[in-house]
Amino acid sequence: MNGTPAPAGPGAPPRLIPAAPEQSWLELFYDLVFVAAIVVMSTTYSNYAGLDGVIWLALVFSMIWFTWLTTTLLLGTGLVTTTWTRTLLVTQMVLVLTVAIASDYSHEDNSRAVGPLFAAVLVTLALFFRAARRARPDLDVAYRGYGLRCLLSAAVFVATAAIGWPWWYPLLWLAGLLLFVAPTRSEQRRLPMDSHHTVHRFGEFTIIMLGEVFVKLGITATHEPLDQVDLFALPLATAVVFGIWWLYFTDVPASGLSERHGRRMAWVYLHFPMHLSLVAAAVALAHTLVAEADETDTGQFEFGSIQYIVIPVAAILLAIGLIGLVGGTPRELARQRLRVFLWAAAALVIAEAVLLGVDSYDLETSTVIVAVVLALTARSIRRIGAAPEPVPDAGT
Repeated sequence: MNGTPAPAGPGAPPRLIPAAPEQSWLELFYDLVFVAAIVVMSTTYSNYAGLDGVIWLALVFSMIWFTWLTTTLLLGTGLVTTTWTRTLLVTQMVLVLTVAIASDYSHEDNSRAVGPLFAAVLVTLALFFRAARRARPDLDVAYRGYGLRCLLSAAVFVATAAIGWPWWYPLLWLAGLLLFVAPTRSEQRRLPMDSHHTVHRFGEFTIIMLGEVFVKLGITATHEPLDQVDLFALPLATAVVFGIWWLYFTDVPASGLSERHGRRMAWVYLHFPMHLSLVAAAVALAHTLVAEADETDTGQFEFGSIQYIVIPVAAILLAIGLIGLVGGTPRELARQRLRVFLWAAAALVIAEAVLLGVDSYDLETSTVIVAVVLALTARSIRRIGAAPEPVPDAGT
């Protein structure tokens, strides 16, 4: 490692000061902008929870999430080490945050800027791949293909600046995203993937997503008078977050990735619906603090069904079960765990249907049900994982 010798004690060899922060610190610094971006997006979604809000959240979140994924995989190759590539990284961070800020579509003119701004993000990724081609000539074809896809997708997003908000506008964005995230199988197989780095980075990003729940709770509580805040919702929301954290980190990071390429890519992409559902869950849990403010005079809850906490948590449970199935978990154990997650998701849906049958919807009661189901699921998963190994015969 190149650096400047630092003073040491008498007789001790001089210590070297690194010329730049280590790669792991760079990655954590990179994640900071996504903390802010997701908070901004969740605030917009909190105010517009209808079908159009769901579509908008999914589109903008997918832009930001796949940007994080692509850059993270590049960081894992150790190619973002020069002054030029670090400058590109910081530039991309500014652009990602700007995309999130512009996505507040209560201001229509700002929201129309999301497409061109994301096109600029894609240009930074294309430049990353260009730098990677120089560092890894053996992967020149794959990196060239990825870079070209980024530029073509950027052209699609630039073209959306002059388009209004008919239904084919998000469809055009979706086409641009698919062009960006769906490379050919031959391109995917050529790209290196450090299993340890990938699993570790997804674990860190999942922690960030869970932390967004607490951030959202704090922001929501500070916007209301203290006497109107339901403080019981704080430990309740913490119990829900802890349950999701426990279920994910019990098995997913420890099991690692499969040796098969297809299952590895499925493992990666299954995190997208889980992280998106965590954003929706954060908004729903935040509303438990001020649920009275969200009711009409008749006591009916105003938000659409997507706002309910049960739906995103059920999606999170299914995603965790499927991630374990395509990961490095032993096949039979993964199937047992998946059955538990399926039963838990079904129990949530049934309980929600019963709750919706009463005269008044109570979000706090729904959250209590979620916390109980998560606790029972964690108990079942623990019993599966703690099953004793068969004792060998004395003769062997």
